[in-house]
Amino acid sequence: MGLLATILGRQVTIYPESGFAAAFGAARLARLALTREAPSDICVKPRGGRSIEPETKYLSAYRKRRAIFRRTYATLRESFQRG
Repeated sequence: MGLLATILGRQVTIYPESGFAAAFGAARLARLALTREAPSDICVKPRGGRSIEPETKYLSAYRKRRAIFRRTYATLRESFQRG
């Protein structure tokens, strides 16, 4: 996750139950649809978690590479579309 934090240039938080996040999210959405409860009551921020900071010494290099990737992808975008 350190690499992701560095590439994004921002802090990333990993929660203990993150392996179940998709299932919990789907269950919460279903509950909201069925009960009409307030989203603020159901969709709460998880407790705990470990924050990972970006490695600042690599930020500049990753930003340059990401810019190259974005330009290259934009140029080749049509090649990746289904036809």
